[in-house]
Amino acid sequence: MTGHDLDHQFSGPTPRLVPASRRRPGAGIAAPHADRAGWMLRGACRREDPELFFPIAAAGPALAQVSSAKAVCGRCPVQPNCLSYALITRPDGIWGGTTREERWASPPHPAAAPDLRAAPQ
Repeated sequence: MTGHDLDHQFSGPTPRLVPASRRRPGAGIAAPHADRAGWMLRGACRREDPELFFPIAAAGPALAQVSSAKAVCGRCPVQPNCLSYALITRPDGIWGGTTREERWASPPHPAAAPDLRAAPQ
């Protein structure tokens, strides 16, 4: 089992709660099961202001905030877990040292993509 196995994927910056009436379709993140959240408790982000990880933009003056958040991720012992989680769930904010835009630019994580291969005949 690797250090970033999916059994340990559910932690990082605390996601903001958005009322259902204001949520974008597909934007909700299911609450992690309690026994799978262990790695989140070891995140370096837990000792930081959560607002740091949710900049209002990924350009302009917000770049300093993005850079500061990524610096926290750079020293985090569970950064690979956080990045794997973010690639699968695609949450807003800085997760695993990447912005939402950076994650959306990468192909979806194989565990999140459906198997589109034709069934053998």
